[in-house]
Amino acid sequence: MNKNIVAAAVAALVLPSAALAADGAGMKNSSMSYTYGEFGYTDRDFDGSSADGFELEGSFEVTDLFFVFGNYTDLSGDFDASLLSLGGGAAIGLTDTIDGYAKLAFLSGEAGADDDTGLGLEFGVRALVATQLEAF
Repeated sequence: MNKNIVAAAVAALVLPSAALAADGAGMKNSSMSYTYGEFGYTDRDFDGSSADGFELEGSFEVTDLFFVFGNYTDLSGDFDASLLSLGGGAAIGLTDTIDGYAKLAFLSGEAGADDDTGLGLEFGVRALVATQLEAF
């Protein structure tokens, strides 16, 4: 388990370094923005139990390379649960319409009487398919 954590931490450090090396000034070369806000309704079903609630999510592009983000989900119904995620990330433009990104987040979750905290690591690719359509 510790080897996986070390490997993930090394990978999280490599992406920003690769971005700086690939583009001398560390500027991403895509037109995608990492500043947005969302509010939504969610309905979840787990093994016959259901709950609904809201989700609040946002991200802010601090520089052309780095962004911060947060997400909060609150559910109630047959079960009660909440999840908070706060973190930062880095994105590099692979082409004009495709970005590679990495995120590191602090996670805090609560379900009924149980609660837990931890770290989350995410790697991904975003692609601008059309002017208002994105795939990730």
